[in-house]
Amino acid sequence: MSCYCDFDPADIWNERNRRARKQYTCYECREKIEPGDEYVYISTLAEGRWSHYRICDCCEEGWKILREAGHCYLIGGLQEAWEQLYE
Repeated sequence: MSCYCDFDPADIWNERNRRARKQYTCYECREKIEPGDEYVYISTLAEGRWSHYRICDCCEEGWKILREAGHCYLIGGLQEAWEQLYE
């Protein structure tokens, strides 16, 4: 499967697995990431601006499936990407 992406990729994309020391909110699903939970911390540099995101394990699994399917997506657009994949 291929898709058309109408956005420019980030100049820098850095992903790291982390363990939460305090409560956070997943940028994708808005669920709580509780202390002790593992999550993915993403830093991006795009158009001269740094952005930082925390993504829960469940949403990270969704991303993995989309990547394997060759589907592109924007951070924060996981639900929309799933809907497009299964249209």
